[in-house]
Amino acid sequence: MAKANEKRRRKKRIRRKRIVFWQKTGILILFSAAIGGGIFGYNQLPKVRVNRFLSKAQAYEEAKDYTNALASYEEALRIEAGTVKAYRYMANLYLDMEDYKAAEEILYKGISETQDEQIQETYLTVKYNESVNEINEGICTFKTVERLLEILEDNGEKASVYDLLDTCHERLVEFTDEEGVNSVMLSDTEGFGYERYQAVIEKMLSIYRENGKEEMKRQLMNYIAFQSEKLAFTIPDFAAYEELVKQVGSVLGNDELSSLEKCLEKYDEVRQLFVPVLEEFDKENFEIAREFLVSDEYIAIRDAFIEGSMDYWRGETYIPFSNIGVYLHHTEEGWGFSFMDQEKKPATQSYLKVWGFKWLDNGQQRTAITYVPISKSDNYFPLTEYCMMYWWSTPVNMELTEATYARMNFRFEENTYTKEGKTTEAINDWGGKYEYRDTYE
Repeated sequence: MAKANEKRRRKKRIRRKRIVFWQKTGILILFSAAIGGGIFGYNQLPKVRVNRFLSKAQAYEEAKDYTNALASYEEALRIEAGTVKAYRYMANLYLDMEDYKAAEEILYKGISETQDEQIQETYLTVKYNESVNEINEGICTFKTVERLLEILEDNGEKASVYDLLDTCHERLVEFTDEEGVNSVMLSDTEGFGYERYQAVIEKMLSIYRENGKEEMKRQLMNYIAFQSEKLAFTIPDFAAYEELVKQVGSVLGNDELSSLEKCLEKYDEVRQLFVPVLEEFDKENFEIAREFLVSDEYIAIRDAFIEGSMDYWRGETYIPFSNIGVYLHHTEEGWGFSFMDQEKKPATQSYLKVWGFKWLDNGQQRTAITYVPISKSDNYFPLTEYCMMYWWSTPVNMELTEATYARMNFRFEENTYTKEGKTTEAINDWGGKYEYRDTYE
């Protein structure tokens, strides 16, 4: 009996030891799991993951592996879009790569996401330095000007920016080709073109209205009254420019701008006179020339060119009128304009030649206008043009008496130019009683 009881007690002790063992083992397993789970959870914290990718990125940078460095920074921002360090480090990397545009873009994104003042300051510094580099390299554009104005929007006290704006203005005015044409309003090159120019002026107006500084007023005046000797515009852009000048003039009220406005008013007057004539000639309705050539308005223009008293409209041997484009001139004589033609080129648009110099027949001043239609080929020759005149005519073998012949008559010529020379088919005394046709070379 005693042996049996001892045997039972021994079995219980063994069972208790087993229970204690498994309890201890379970506690150890649970403890290990807790530690492992804690480590895993910690490693998955956003801040920890972000720092891990930042460290990777910097290691890649040291190894000059910029592609993976940028990818690691992007991954850090994907985890936490408000990571200030990632924006700053990425910007610095782009600057090392001399990719200023990308540096600006990532800093701008950083400002939007974080509103961090240090990123904002870095952003403005990058813009400033990029503008200085462009100016030093001689590639100043309206985009450069816009960048500088953004700095002034944030810090109107940064005086050195005004100096850079002066330099940009000088470079833009000097941006001319071998024929002296300044095409900054026309160019398709990035950073140029009228739309970007208008954005510059509107931003300047906004800054001036905000701070009222004389220095900003001076910059606005420089850029709106763009003093280039031959500044090219398309016709639609020039109409927009007129409105922009009026808008700035209403704010500045400057005498110099008043003179420019008068030049633009004269341009409008000329267009209103000649556009209907060109449109009719395009329809091959040349009959209207007979009335137009003897009109007071046209004779006044002819005489003004002959006498050298024409205000604003510039021209020499002949004075073109067209819808091709317009030049705005600024010289010591003041403001002026002229229209583009396509002399020595196939005409892609029609245009007129206004003849405004002394052209006497038997002491009588000839009045003339020439119409150049759109070229029928991609070659300059053959070139056809139509000349309409009011002149003193003396037809051969006809008795010249007051009763039988009017000495001042209309003349219509169709001129064809080839490499060999010029052929003219003429109707003398156009539409008159003694009308006849000549063909000669």
